[in-house]
Amino acid sequence: MQKKLTQAYVTSVQPGKQLFKVRDTTLQGLVLHVAPSGNKTWYIDYYRPESRERTDYKLGRAELFTVAEARDFTRTFLASVHLGKDPGRRKKPPEPKEQTKTLSFFLENHYIPWFLDNHKRNRYDIEILRREFFFLGDTPIEQITISEVEQWRTAKKRRGIKSSSLNRQLAALKAALNWAERGEYIKSNPLKKLGMLDEKDSPPRIRYLSPDERTRLMAALDARESRIREESGVYNMPFADYLKPMILIALNTGIRKGTLFALEWQDIDFNIRTLTLRAEIEKSGRDNHIPLNTTAFQTFQAWRAQTSDLCSHLVFPSTKTGKTFVKCDYFWKMVLEDAGITNFRWHDMRHDFASQLVIHGVDLNIVRELMGHSNMIMTLRYAHLAPETKMKAVEMLN
Repeated sequence: MQKKLTQAYVTSVQPGKQLFKVRDTTLQGLVLHVAPSGNKTWYIDYYRPESRERTDYKLGRAELFTVAEARDFTRTFLASVHLGKDPGRRKKPPEPKEQTKTLSFFLENHYIPWFLDNHKRNRYDIEILRREFFFLGDTPIEQITISEVEQWRTAKKRRGIKSSSLNRQLAALKAALNWAERGEYIKSNPLKKLGMLDEKDSPPRIRYLSPDERTRLMAALDARESRIREESGVYNMPFADYLKPMILIALNTGIRKGTLFALEWQDIDFNIRTLTLRAEIEKSGRDNHIPLNTTAFQTFQAWRAQTSDLCSHLVFPSTKTGKTFVKCDYFWKMVLEDAGITNFRWHDMRHDFASQLVIHGVDLNIVRELMGHSNMIMTLRYAHLAPETKMKAVEMLN
């Protein structure tokens, strides 16, 4: 069976009496296996480069990879095959002493445990290391060459991946290797001399909601709440589920998605209406304190009353695991579609927060503090939204 796979289809497709496969028509080689048990698993179908033998590689369960992530992984995988490598072939495990020197062993047994202890919020770097550089997993660290990483980067660039994304991915790998060098795990970072790409193809992106879009977004959220209440028959709760309070908090505090997911009730001071973003969950690595406006404060109050019986230290525990949320992309995209809003990511709510402050005349230094920017360079991206401020300044000369 062949079909253009979408996230909605993967989520809703029902199992049959026998295993069936759905081949993606958008990217040849990506296949979704749907088992009678209901398990859905991504596979990559390809020909081995040395023998042209047809085989497949198990990528993982569908709930762990969105369609977009599965396609991106498959492209990287097939690019390696095109270059004559076979990342899907199971290699003979290296000798124990050699194994401890491979990139995979180093990451899983040394760097990632340390990283998670010291950077609890930023798990995205771990996803990058595991997803993008799996083809280097069995390579001893000091034998990683600039040439093979350049080949990886060139292949990604040809597929239209922006320089800013490639720089972000390479930075994650170089940071791991720098840590290995500092800890004397290796003598020298083999990628030390590999520079970053010019980001001329990645101009700063500032996207915020227009007044009409904001109205439509709130209307779509309210309509979604009504549908859930009618389906569940529960009408006595402030919110139907977690999505609306999450969005209200994001729009009125400007905090990042990962920080929002990691919030604990101890971070909220209801007496002085202040939200503390702990250093361990903040990208900057420093504490930041955000005063809560009326909307954010009342949202937190209502949500606390609604979820008090969960006995969770997390403000927004996962409805599936009770632990930290991983993602809520599917329902977010559905709300945007219902609202008729395009080209607007979850992170753009952070841009919207800063943009609204600047538009309403808030001093840029105050915006910088609220956003948690380490310097004014990032904040100055929003300066053009308040041209009247500059006009007032030059009018003073009159």
